[in-house]
Amino acid sequence: MKSGYLTAATLLLALSTGAALAQQLPAPPSADNHRAQWCAENPKECEAIKARRDARCAENPAKCEEIKAKREARKAACDADPEQCKAERSARLQAQRAKLEQRCKEQPDGKACKRLERGIGGDKPATP
Repeated sequence: MKSGYLTAATLLLALSTGAALAQQLPAPPSADNHRAQWCAENPKECEAIKARRDARCAENPAKCEEIKAKREARKAACDADPEQCKAERSARLQAQRAKLEQRCKEQPDGKACKRLERGIGGDKPATP
């Protein structure tokens, strides 16, 4: 009988601890937060990217508006069906990773291998 009480108490403690930890975990970073963090860490590169974007938009404002409209439509679609967007993103990243792996085989000292080493280039292949 003591064993049953001990098991129940342990289970209750584990569940309450897990719930408490889950409440304290921060939300995963959004793309905006990630970009803001990267810009804070790399201010010169961030400003250079913004300057290039502003120059392109000054040359062709219609194209920038088109890109902005597509981005907003994509965000609305992802808000409506996040699982579909997640699946599409995963498929794109896996295809990108396959291309990088192929280029790495062709040029072992190239940028593709370095990107793969840093973990850039899509979802890592599933382990068996």
